Amino acid sequence: MRDLSAVLAMYEAPEDGPCRALPDLAGPAASGELVDLKALLRGHIAVLLPLVRAAADLLWRGSLDWHRRTARIAGIERQVGQGLGDSDFSALVQVQLLARDCRWLLDECTTRLIP
Repeated sequence: MRDLSAVLAMYEAPEDGPCRALPDLAGPAASGELVDLKALLRGHIAVLLPLVRAAADLLWRGSLDWHRRTARIAGIERQVGQGLGDSDFSALVQVQLLARDCRWLLDECTTRLIP
């Protein structure tokens, strides 16, 4: 999925999008579901991350706001490269972290880039 409008539409329709599935991850989830959610979230992050990075690059380098955003972006880039781990619990944690990062990116896009 490489289209920003398609990503935004998925989050506006929570009954069909990943936001519907994420709260249900508190209980046991099949590893196949976690693999599918990881792929979906990584696709969304791939769409959103360049937009947020470009917006951060417009800020004055050295400002607190610039530093916070670029540090968060760097953390997201590292997190996306992580695998699901060896256990169901580590896979669950990884997907939850990706979901949190995706929500932050989405919030940055909708509040700062698309007012």
